[in-house]
Amino acid sequence: MIRTAIFFLVVFALAVGFGLLADRPGDVEITWLGYQFKTSMMTAMVVIVALIASIMITWWLLSSIWNSPKLFANWRKGRRRDRGYAALSKGLVAAGAGDQSAARLLAKQSGKLLKDEPLVALLDAQTAILEGNHELARERFEEMLANPDTRLLGLRGLFIESEKLGDRSASQHFAKEAFELAPTTGWAAQAVLRNQSTDGDWEGALLTLESNKSAGLEDQKAANRKKAVLLTARAMAAEASEPDKARTWAFAAHKLEPSLVPAVVVGARLASRAGEMRKATKMLETSWKLSPHPDIADAYVHVRSGDSTLDRLKRAKALASKRQNHPEGQFAVAQAAIDASEWDEARKAMEPIIREVPTERACLLMADIEEGQFGATGRVRDWLSRAVRSPRDAVWTADGHISEEWAPISPVTGRLDAFEWKVPVEQIGAGDHVEDYSEFVHMKAPEPEPASSPQDSEDVKSIEATPDVEEAIVIEAKPVASEKTEVVEEPKPASEEPAKAAEPEQAKEKSDHQPVVSKPAEPDPQGEPAPPAQAVEAAEQKAKRMMKQRPDDPGVPGANGAKVEEKRGFLGLF
Repeated sequence: MIRTAIFFLVVFALAVGFGLLADRPGDVEITWLGYQFKTSMMTAMVVIVALIASIMITWWLLSSIWNSPKLFANWRKGRRRDRGYAALSKGLVAAGAGDQSAARLLAKQSGKLLKDEPLVALLDAQTAILEGNHELARERFEEMLANPDTRLLGLRGLFIESEKLGDRSASQHFAKEAFELAPTTGWAAQAVLRNQSTDGDWEGALLTLESNKSAGLEDQKAANRKKAVLLTARAMAAEASEPDKARTWAFAAHKLEPSLVPAVVVGARLASRAGEMRKATKMLETSWKLSPHPDIADAYVHVRSGDSTLDRLKRAKALASKRQNHPEGQFAVAQAAIDASEWDEARKAMEPIIREVPTERACLLMADIEEGQFGATGRVRDWLSRAVRSPRDAVWTADGHISEEWAPISPVTGRLDAFEWKVPVEQIGAGDHVEDYSEFVHMKAPEPEPASSPQDSEDVKSIEATPDVEEAIVIEAKPVASEKTEVVEEPKPASEEPAKAAEPEQAKEKSDHQPVVSKPAEPDPQGEPAPPAQAVEAAEQKAKRMMKQRPDDPGVPGANGAKVEEKRGFLGLF
């Protein structure tokens, strides 16, 4: 565009000049060596312009002929360079696509055509990685270190190779060198921050984080979160040796991220030791409203040492009222009530949890309530068995690793702020089928176990005297009808069968004390499929446990002969 404008300006200037000469005619007279030349002004100007153009064209032709060998060499060099860059471009595409044979062929071609091109070494290294030749790849990356233009690229490649080999010291060295060379390099900055956090250099990690924030590698929200995590880790490390500094760091972390549970717990604990009860309570209440957590509840209940269990129960109720109907608040009240031996209060707190989400933790607390209030070992065993098959509660999880306590970095990858309070991955979806245990929350005290009678002793002796399994009672596994019934038959010898048939009531009474053994299920004569063998085996084991349970177990007849209602499943046995 600019060249076109200049061309038109030159043409316009020539036209204006010739127009002025045409409007103002004149003569030009030249006398040289006795000769006199006279012509018009217009003719003289045309001759001068033509002479200048002839000289320029002649000079261009002579210079072109003189420089033709060099021009030909440059043309060949340019054509070779173009072919090399074309091969290099195709090779990088092939390496990115994973075509190692094409990438190797194009790498050789580009290496022949482009001698000093840094990207050729990169293509060669990438091809070696595709072929699994990591030693050759490291050699190529090391060659890049000698060139200032490719030094950072070589450090990046060596860092990745060291990470693959698990050479942590080498990867730290390359990352640190790259960070010093270019502080705005994201991968180097993150690697240095991770290494400092893994080594426990919290002060250095905070400085690196500030540098990353200034370079625009971290946004404001993410930087504040990571800074709060680093300050919390620093406070936890200095809690025993420097409590005053640790308290200051914990308060700063809580201010940056109020929902960070470890920060508020450490800060409240240190404030409580320093006598700042009001500040500790306020911090815990603020974090509880944002993210209720059992550690916050425990710190709030025990914020003042020396309080009675009833005072702690009142404090737990006050905390639960700040987030109405939250499960963690109910758990806190139930635990405090158990410590205070307020069993009815504990059951009342656990009722909505058992009705909605009976998790493992809820079942274990119910077992504690049963044991503390009634000492009912049968009910305790029942709740413990339910805890085994109930959904798990949330735990601290990072990269698939489960920990009982929070940590600032992941023990698997070293990633900062990796731990999250959530249900483990393998337990997601485990609570889709939740049993209803709410009817067992308000159970009364168990009936006292009746004294054994002589008749019972004789029955026990008859059970012990049973010679082998074949003579025991057998329950045939058949599909259960709409009315849950049990068919129990006692095998009888052929000689005594008529006599025992006349005494059905005695046989039935005796069968209540006989061990139960099942035999394989047979197909129903009407064509209905037999229940699975695993279900039969489970029913058999359940029946055995029911016969051995004490009368205080749920669903087992008490001393007065009354039966407690219980849900029944397959075969009516459980």
